[in-house]
Amino acid sequence: MKLSERIERDKITVDLEYGDPPSTPLPWQDHNGRLIPTIDYEVTLFHGDESMTFDFHTGIGWDREPSVRDILDALLSDAAGIENAGCFSDWASEYGYGIDDDPASVRVIYDKCEESAENLRRVLGDKYDDYLWETEHDR
Repeated sequence: MKLSERIERDKITVDLEYGDPPSTPLPWQDHNGRLIPTIDYEVTLFHGDESMTFDFHTGIGWDREPSVRDILDALLSDAAGIENAGCFSDWASEYGYGIDDDPASVRVIYDKCEESAENLRRVLGDKYDDYLWETEHDR
């Protein structure tokens, strides 16, 4: 089943508000330490009686607000990376972080992804694995 079909079937919605720039810009720096400009949102994702609120960022090249599908697709991608890696060092290696990268800043990104995956598992409940592994991610 396509992601957009699951979203419609399960009545997943989002509340999207323009947010403040990240208080810790480190994850949004390029490898030379330059800040990457972003459009910042505060998102609340709803599924049944469950919800999760988080910051969501797009690049300045986006010409529209992100949709429920865009947001959930990004969350699922991050969650799959966490689930597949199993530990921080495997995750860091899989995403191309190496010995030249500051391990503390890389750990911040990993911890955010792990927290997001845990929250997504709570919100989707018993549908989490189906969304993660049995969904065609339509673009």
